[in-house]
Amino acid sequence: MKTFFLIICSLIFVSKISLAQNRPGILTDYDKIMSKEFSDRVGNGGDVVVCNDFKKNKSSIELLDFFELRNIYGYNRKLIINKSLDQNLDLLIGRLGHFDNVMQKKVQAYVENFINEAFFIDNACLVDIADSNHLILPNNCGIFQIAIQSEPDWINKNYRYIIDRTLWDRLDDINRAGLVFHEIVYRVAIENKKIKDSRATRFLVSLVAADKLKEFSPEQYFKFITSEFGIKYSKTKRN
Repeated sequence: MKTFFLIICSLIFVSKISLAQNRPGILTDYDKIMSKEFSDRVGNGGDVVVCNDFKKNKSSIELLDFFELRNIYGYNRKLIINKSLDQNLDLLIGRLGHFDNVMQKKVQAYVENFINEAFFIDNACLVDIADSNHLILPNNCGIFQIAIQSEPDWINKNYRYIIDRTLWDRLDDINRAGLVFHEIVYRVAIENKKIKDSRATRFLVSLVAADKLKEFSPEQYFKFITSEFGIKYSKTKRN
């Protein structure tokens, strides 16, 4: 049975491979990525980029946030390869505190309960949530839904996060930490603002993973968080 589902997922992957002849240029301007032209989708999900090297019979998998970090924003993630999921997650959460203890404490609280709210599903491909609005994708690569989050109810067995176990098992601990961080940051955004997609979440995850928040001024950071995440601050509660 598991082999059957793997075959089905492989067929879905082939159908998602980019066949475009002209790859869009690298964008470094977040405002362009958030332009109205790309802002008409709705949903709550987490994605990975899966690429096949047919010549070498190899495949790779990476969180979409980290793929964009490198290919759109031109940064490398600054996380620790030989550290565990929890250690890298602590590193990401710690960096939020550079400006924002309010956001940091909220994310920390949700992370601590993540495993209790997550259901890892076997032998199934998650339905695609069209909320990524990604702009580039190399040939022989596809976007896969690895996580879906929604308000807990009887339909999803009172779980908030549904995770594709097959894809999760293929991720290293750095990408797993990034996915958990993405889902929690996305949750904060969903709770505070009626967002249309995950671009702002992926941008913030990218900045934190690359340790670039410290290059923002406080005014730039809080303007971004207020406009994109709907969080309201008083000056006395920012830190």
